[in-house]
Amino acid sequence: MAGMTFTPGVLESKLRDLNSTMQSIQELSQWLINNKKHAKSVVGIWFREMQKASSSRKLTLVYLANDVIQNSRRKGPEYKTEFAKALPRALHLVAKDKDQSVTKSVTHVISIWKERRVFEDETISKFNTILSSGHYKRSKSESDALSTSSRVEESSSMGVVIDSETTPPPQEDPPNGREPPQVDVLLKLMTSVDGEKSAIQDMALRQRIANFPSHLYDVDILSKLKSKEACQELLEEVKEPLEILSQYTKKMEDELKERQEIEQLLESFLWLHQCLLYKAKERQK
Repeated sequence: MAGMTFTPGVLESKLRDLNSTMQSIQELSQWLINNKKHAKSVVGIWFREMQKASSSRKLTLVYLANDVIQNSRRKGPEYKTEFAKALPRALHLVAKDKDQSVTKSVTHVISIWKERRVFEDETISKFNTILSSGHYKRSKSESDALSTSSRVEESSSMGVVIDSETTPPPQEDPPNGREPPQVDVLLKLMTSVDGEKSAIQDMALRQRIANFPSHLYDVDILSKLKSKEACQELLEEVKEPLEILSQYTKKMEDELKERQEIEQLLESFLWLHQCLLYKAKERQK
């Protein structure tokens, strides 16, 4: 797990796989700590998971945050700083569920933070108040990271939907180290993989495969062969179909590589527009 490169998509996948066991929480926590330079993005994605999680799932996510915060303190303040902004709203979500067993467990986590002086007394007091009363009022720093509304803005050039209210400032460098492509280049690449030359659109090749003799699909065909001559005849008969299938498979593999390339370019293109959107919002303040 530690060797995987951080991207928002990878983190979202890991969060989906996260369960409530200590091993699962600690493994993901260590990976996040190793990627602490992405703390802002990590906490933003973590909060979005909190927004859509069930009550018990929220508790697992709080346990994950706790493990990350406590075990990253000696390596830098990044996670403590970012979680301090996100936790008030996250605890408000926990309080709204009114699940007493979950609230009790989260209260215990906060008490550990107080005992170990993870956060300042004023912050701990605020956490407890939100959790017990359900009342929450944003501070300026929290507003910068997480807004109470969920207004969705669209990037007009590609129709990419961006949740500008819950998405934190983008990371400093493009994901995967790929520079964002020009729109016309990206469109040309996307059109090429879905054009007439693509494997799935090659109707002539697909028709040849569909016209293979039906007995070649019989899984028991070998058991029905009674002589060496029959085996030789079958071998000759499958030569051309095997060549066609190899050609089709190679075409699909090449196409898959192209699609993976486009996926990386799309990620960097989205990153660019998130940066532009964030800068535009900053200028409006």
